[in-house]
Amino acid sequence: MVHKGQGRIRLLAIWSKHMNFLKLQLLIVYRLMKGLGIIVSVLLLCVAGLLLYILSLAPQTNIILVDAALVAGFHYSRGDRELLQILYGSEKRLLMAEYVLLSTPLIAICALRLYWVPLLVCVAIAIVLPMLPRPRLQFTMFTYPFLLKGSYQYAGSMRTLLIPYLLGILSSCMGLLYHNINITYATLLLFVYLLGFLICQPVRKSHLMFYSSPLRMIHLQSIYAVGNTFALLCPFFAILLIHKADALVIGEVVMIYILATLFLFQSELIRYFKIDNPIVIMIVLSALFMVDAVGYMKTVMIPLAAFTTLLLSFMVYSKYSA
Repeated sequence: MVHKGQGRIRLLAIWSKHMNFLKLQLLIVYRLMKGLGIIVSVLLLCVAGLLLYILSLAPQTNIILVDAALVAGFHYSRGDRELLQILYGSEKRLLMAEYVLLSTPLIAICALRLYWVPLLVCVAIAIVLPMLPRPRLQFTMFTYPFLLKGSYQYAGSMRTLLIPYLLGILSSCMGLLYHNINITYATLLLFVYLLGFLICQPVRKSHLMFYSSPLRMIHLQSIYAVGNTFALLCPFFAILLIHKADALVIGEVVMIYILATLFLFQSELIRYFKIDNPIVIMIVLSALFMVDAVGYMKTVMIPLAAFTTLLLSFMVYSKYSA
């Protein structure tokens, strides 16, 4: 009887640790969503729901692959296993519980679609993966090698966008192969917008000490925009010219280059207004991007894009020359 009582107490203690750990994980998610704000959180939930709906229409193997990639990504990128070992004694059970919780949306899809084999595989992945040895890999994310010297903001952004950038070039090549050049235009525009959003991070006061004057600061940012835009978009331009190298396409390439340069330069200038709210940054950048994108379809909008750039330059100069 004593041994049974001790066993029950031990099981209750383990159960309590697991529940406290899961509550902590849910609390982290709650605080993250609270910090993002209700609008961004609702948008993220809507996007996640849409992706889950699309995934529910996919073949069963795709659900298994997505679950494996999701769980493996969390498992091999986390650095708190030693901390969990110290705090909770055995981190493997905790990781199993967390990965089952992480896989719950995919498990629910399998249950609703009556995919019993993928359901069991998703559960098995969550249980087996924490028991496998985890190799210690030292991996450094490379950046784009042809950026101008001193382009730290572009280099940092390209560490995030390097893989999507390469995938965009690959998809553009596939579009060229299958005579669908619109893929190149779409990926090019998407890449320019994402790069502009990543570049547009508020500057710190210490950053301003690297420039002798506001005019020098604006001059350098314009050089970075001109040079880096050309280096980054060259693969897309080459694909467009390979598809059809006539005067019309050459004119389109030149126009896209000018408008993309203006947009990235505008993104650099927005940084110096020190806007901390990401939603405001997204709204401002989206408005600027729309003006520049419309300039590609209607050349009458190009002077407006150029005037907006000059106005932002003057505002930054006035702000920091005072």
